[in-house]
Amino acid sequence: KPASAWTTWIADYSDNCLVAVDETGKVVRKIEEIFGAWDVELLDNGNLLVTEFSNSRVQEINPRGNVVWTFGDNRTAALCLKNPYDADRLPNGNTLIADAFGSRVIEVTPKGEIVWKYDKDIRPFDADRLPNGNTLIADVLKDRVIEVSPKGEIVWEAGGQPNIHEADRLPNGNTLVTLRNKGEVRELDPTGKVVWSLKGLSSPSDADRLPNGN
Repeated sequence: KPASAWTTWIADYSDNCLVAVDETGKVVRKIEEIFGAWDVELLDNGNLLVTEFSNSRVQEINPRGNVVWTFGDNRTAALCLKNPYDADRLPNGNTLIADAFGSRVIEVTPKGEIVWKYDKDIRPFDADRLPNGNTLIADVLKDRVIEVSPKGEIVWEAGGQPNIHEADRLPNGNTLVTLRNKGEVRELDPTGKVVWSLKGLSSPSDADRLPNGN
C-alpha cells in the first residue's frame, strides 16, 4: 500500500531496489528488481521517477509498483540511454535526464521525443533545470559544474571539482556540489570560491540543503 506523507524513498543501488522508510527509520515499502537503482524522486502525482543505471532507462512507477512511463528501451540509437545517473520531472511535464555514459543531457516529452539536448564533450552525472531556464550540469569528465543556456551556451562554470557527482543551485545563488572520490561536499559562491565544506565523507553521491539551513 502507499507509504505515508512522511516517507523518505531511497534508491538502493547495491540491492537493486527502492526502499521507503518512515520518520522512525522503519521500512514501510520495498520495490524489487530496480537494477542499478541510482536515483528516485517522488512526483506530485504520487508516482516515483526512477533512474536505472544498469538497465539504462528511466521509468515512472505508480504506488502499486506498475510502470506507467519509460524511456530508454528503444531500438533507435538516439532514443536509447547509456547508464543514466539522474532524472527530474519538469514543470512542463517533460523529463530532464543526465545520460551519463551517453555523454549528453536531454529533455524528453511524455511521448518520448527529445526536444532539447546538450552533448558538447561532457559526462553528466547530474542535471537540474533552473528557474531562469538554464540547465545546471555536474560534468565529471572535466571536473566542473556548468550552467548552460537553452541555446547551448555555457554562461557559468566552476572548475576544479574532482569526480563531481551532483550540483544544486541554492536559493542564495551559491552552488552545492558533491565530490565522490574526494569525500567532500562544497558550497561555491558565484565566483567559484569555496565558502563552506564538509570533508571526511565516504564516497558521497548526493547532498541537499534543507529548509532549516542544514
